[in-house]
Amino acid sequence: MTLSIEWFNQSEARHARWDNAGLSLCDVEQALQHYGSDDFPIALEMAEYLFGCWSARRIAMLPINTRDTLFDIWDKHLTKTL
Repeated sequence: MTLSIEWFNQSEARHARWDNAGLSLCDVEQALQHYGSDDFPIALEMAEYLFGCWSARRIAMLPINTRDTLFDIWDKHLTKTL
């Protein structure tokens, strides 16, 4: 699946929804599962959001494999843009 331009344009609305309604651990897991696929921007967007908004305590609640994916994204992608 290839993401549409509309998906990219709705990023700000998604962030506002996450700020207002929050994110479940399941939501995060599902988004990060896109890492390594054609839809990897879904995982990158989620990782960037978590970097800025979630505490270490909340991140520690993620399953180990999901945390590993998150840290991999942070190490390989976000450190280049910070």
